[in-house]
Amino acid sequence: MSMDATAIEHIQQNGPAAEASVRLRSQGLSAVIVPKNCDIQNIEHLQEHRNRFRAELKTNSLEDFVAYYHANEIDMEGSTQVFVQPESMTAKAIFNLYELDGEPGHGDHTASLCEVKTAPFKSLLKIDGTRMSQKDFAEWMEDWRDHLKATDSQGEELNLTKAIAAIRRITIEATAKSDTEVRSFGASRSAMESIEAKSEDQLPAFLEFTCNPYKDLGQRTFQLRVGILTGEKQPVLVARIIKLEEHEETMAFEFKGLINAALPDGAPIYLGAFALNR
Repeated sequence: MSMDATAIEHIQQNGPAAEASVRLRSQGLSAVIVPKNCDIQNIEHLQEHRNRFRAELKTNSLEDFVAYYHANEIDMEGSTQVFVQPESMTAKAIFNLYELDGEPGHGDHTASLCEVKTAPFKSLLKIDGTRMSQKDFAEWMEDWRDHLKATDSQGEELNLTKAIAAIRRITIEATAKSDTEVRSFGASRSAMESIEAKSEDQLPAFLEFTCNPYKDLGQRTFQLRVGILTGEKQPVLVARIIKLEEHEETMAFEFKGLINAALPDGAPIYLGAFALNR
């Protein structure tokens, strides 16, 4: 029996697809081969159940992150691992990094925790180093007065209401001084102008701002240095957080400690980001 060219071409095109389909069925995979291009088509969505569990939890709550961890961790050493990035205040648990038989898993069942800055802390960071008018600066102090304490240059606490009033009453004063000197063979003259910001009440040199920077972190006090710029017609105020980088470093260590304390003893916890190569 002879075959024409069309029949031979048909066998050549469908032979590999048929062989691949047999292999897929033998492994119990829910996929089929599309003969035209030999593409693999997943048909898992047509089944009553999934082949395996795949999901990702994203939360801002440490409590919920830990609860989900306990509900989904696999009781096998190394199967569930946690990766912490203190700088970004994030943590990620991967539950199927390894399967029950010890073989590498797909790593696609995860839970991610991302700590979110509180409203007071976001407001504090927003004004850090920002040039503000008297009105805006005084209103900011009034809005967050429950978190604030004002002190003078010696560290003595000031009445906050009076400190806010002092900010509102700042005036710019300019004084000029002229010196003339006459000598036997000549004369010299110098002029100096000074500009000073003054107020009827004691101006604060420093502010102390106390808040929980993140929901799950403890209370922390940030000290700000208050400066007044006098080079313009109206006073401009600038507050800068002192040693902000040091605060960020200690908050990062505090976050890592929270993760360590919340998870079971012996749980694999690593510093850094983790991603499976595809």
